[in-house]
Amino acid sequence: MIEFGPGDPAPEAWQPGRSPAEQRLLAPDHPFLQHGRWRGFADGDELEPAARIVASVDPRQRTAAGPLGCLGFATLPPGGSAGDAVTPAARRVLGAAVNWLHGQGAVVVRAPVQLSTWYGHRVVTGGYPDEGGPPPFPLEPKADRALVALLEAGGFSPAHHAVSCLVDPHAVVAQAGPALTRAAHGGLRDRAIRLDDIDAELARLHRLSTEIFRGTWGLSEIDLEEFAAIYRAFAGVADAGLIRILEEPGGAAVGFALGLGSVAGPGPASPGGPAFVLKTIGVTAEARRRHPGLGAALAAMVHRTALERGYVAGIHALMARGSMAHRMSLRWGREIRAYATFERGLS
Repeated sequence: MIEFGPGDPAPEAWQPGRSPAEQRLLAPDHPFLQHGRWRGFADGDELEPAARIVASVDPRQRTAAGPLGCLGFATLPPGGSAGDAVTPAARRVLGAAVNWLHGQGAVVVRAPVQLSTWYGHRVVTGGYPDEGGPPPFPLEPKADRALVALLEAGGFSPAHHAVSCLVDPHAVVAQAGPALTRAAHGGLRDRAIRLDDIDAELARLHRLSTEIFRGTWGLSEIDLEEFAAIYRAFAGVADAGLIRILEEPGGAAVGFALGLGSVAGPGPASPGGPAFVLKTIGVTAEARRRHPGLGAALAAMVHRTALERGYVAGIHALMARGSMAHRMSLRWGREIRAYATFERGLS
């Protein structure tokens, strides 16, 4: 068993599968470390493929039962089946990571969570690409049956479910027509993010995110520096025209949508042309009270822009199952993938 922390030399067992994005998140100068801490665990030898996992704690992350610990960045040995993939090395790193979290005071552990839900969580549990589901698309969690099997074997159970839906932009714009008309009569408009004023725009998105998504399952506080580190990188690879900010007549921002084209490798299969991914969409509660149907109107605005930019399909990604966004998306398309975040209590 090898343990390592921020800035420690990366052991050979750590290297397989470590992506540039993971390297950035686990860098010793990452702003997460101003609040939280993490410890990595790796095991294996030349006779058994290496397994690794990272445990993290952050006092800003709590549950009703008490402090929360997270497990993420898992790389597990391949196997002939999910059951075969639960190797001794995988069990050892999971056990070591859970024990470390217990020693840090965590009473609940969630996985997979990369430091916090802001940086990514969930694992694919349905609609696998090799079972007829679409190919992986940008920002999507891994389809890792070995991880699901390991978590279940380790006493974890699903605590939160999410889905992605493939939708028809024409259907969104058509069915949300009345909401679009009301928004226009109310003087609301959407605009693209201003990349030449990115610091001010990120501060605006941070304020909106904090207000709109407060109370969302698993979401903790995040300061502007951390938020900017995430979304400055996002804006660098996204189709900036699909990052929309919704404004009232006086110019006050009351909502936003984060979309990107299929730019990170092959995009999801869609008949007749490219699809875009709608990662996040939200409107403040006060604006929704003043302008009924504003969430649907903003969705239609984004899809209208996507059509103008040549996209023929949209993926509404990573929505909580049963949420308003999920229910609306089913009116415009169909589910293509299912995900879960797992949880286990510590005694």
